[in-house]
Amino acid sequence: MMAIWSLRLGGFLAVRLAKTCTEGGRYALLRERHPKHAWLLFFGWFQLQAVQVAVLAVPLALVATDSRDGLTAWHWAGAALWLVGMLGQALADYELFRFRARGENGVCRLGSWRWSRHPNYFFGWLVWVAFAVFALGSQDGWIALSAPVLALVSLLGASGIRAVEAHAAQTRDGYDEYQRTTSAFVPWFVRRG
Repeated sequence: MMAIWSLRLGGFLAVRLAKTCTEGGRYALLRERHPKHAWLLFFGWFQLQAVQVAVLAVPLALVATDSRDGLTAWHWAGAALWLVGMLGQALADYELFRFRARGENGVCRLGSWRWSRHPNYFFGWLVWVAFAVFALGSQDGWIALSAPVLALVSLLGASGIRAVEAHAAQTRDGYDEYQRTTSAFVPWFVRRG
């Protein structure tokens, strides 16, 4: 499951980078706001990501070192949740790709983007929840819950939604109205503006 998730995400990012060959907007904004110290901010950011990768690998390590045989209900529940997360994230990425292929600079409200401003982040986080649920079937599996907690903190914190939204508010027409009417993370009903 982790290998498939990694290949899908890596492939998606490689295709996106090959098409645009530009730095992500939130990184460009960081470089613009802190021109003298951007290198230091990026260095610190990448060091924090290395620590994050170690914590996110905990579910995999627990499953890989579990000596018990057979699949449990936790394994099946984790696999089902993983499938929902993978399909949702792939769909959200595809919808955004289709929107951007039109050359529009407004706000994407196709499909899942109507219900959440960041459905790709939500379903990506659901994948991390699935890995933790899968690991709950392992000895000391409860430790795996640290992975989705860290992923959620990262997504909701400065490096995720907050940074993307700051950039989108400056570059996307109608984004303020989209923020008022659409859930930031969890797909939910649209509010009236």
